[in-house]
Amino acid sequence: MDISNINSTSLKVLIRLLLAIAVVFVLIETKQLLVPLFFAVLFAYALYPAATKLESAGMPRILTTFFPILTTLVILAGSIYGVILLVASFTEDLPQIRGQPTDNIDTFKQFAQTAVGISEP
Repeated sequence: MDISNINSTSLKVLIRLLLAIAVVFVLIETKQLLVPLFFAVLFAYALYPAATKLESAGMPRILTTFFPILTTLVILAGSIYGVILLVASFTEDLPQIRGQPTDNIDTFKQFAQTAVGISEP
């Protein structure tokens, strides 16, 4: 077994490991920049087909950019408003929901006593 071959292989593994550590470190340190950049690219990629379709229909380029963004924001705001209404409705019904399992257990006990003849110990 040649010792230089082992050292060469070990050196290659060490360099790859250090490179992987460096890449992870750079990604962690640039998180503040990369996360918004990622969402911007994702947003642009998602809206590109709509903008292209509107532009081919003869709409000016500024409107083909503005209209899909505005539509997306309206849909997002409506969704958030709907979730807020659902949470508010849920919090109003919470006292009734808390008592419902106890009522269901009592109803089941009454059914078991009358239909099957099982009584509480």
